[in-house]
Amino acid sequence: MIKPITSKTKLSIIETIVEIHKRCVLESNSPWYKPDVISEWISQISVKNVLDQLTRSSKWIILEEKGKIIGFAQYSLVEKELFQIQILPNKQRKGFGTTLYKYIEKDFIKNKVKTISLFSTLNPINFYKSLGFEKIRKISYPLVKTKVELIEMKKELNIVY
Repeated sequence: MIKPITSKTKLSIIETIVEIHKRCVLESNSPWYKPDVISEWISQISVKNVLDQLTRSSKWIILEEKGKIIGFAQYSLVEKELFQIQILPNKQRKGFGTTLYKYIEKDFIKNKVKTISLFSTLNPINFYKSLGFEKIRKISYPLVKTKVELIEMKKELNIVY
């Protein structure tokens, strides 16, 4: 089941999101990035960071399986951008990321967004390609001391008026 979350969402749910995000970086992203990048990246994932982002223009959704949160996503209709889809590492490659993406894409279409952009980490590029995204360019996103290599991607949506 997919549910939206807001700044009024229970703290325990926000803490679960933070834990899922950290696990994804540690288990799914770490083979693609140097340890100093992973370490700095992990240090920036916090409850405060999520709460700050919940008050901005982005939407957050969680995905539950049997009452347990197994993933989440963040996106912005205003910025026309998908910020992240995170699924617990032991639940990846089972269609859950696609389920979240389809929900998000319907929201973009309902709101007449013609193009979705995203900045992908290196490991899910083929996942996003399978959803119809195309690579645009590589970028280096600065953290504090290190940089994360990302791939800018875009997808044109078929909107019928």
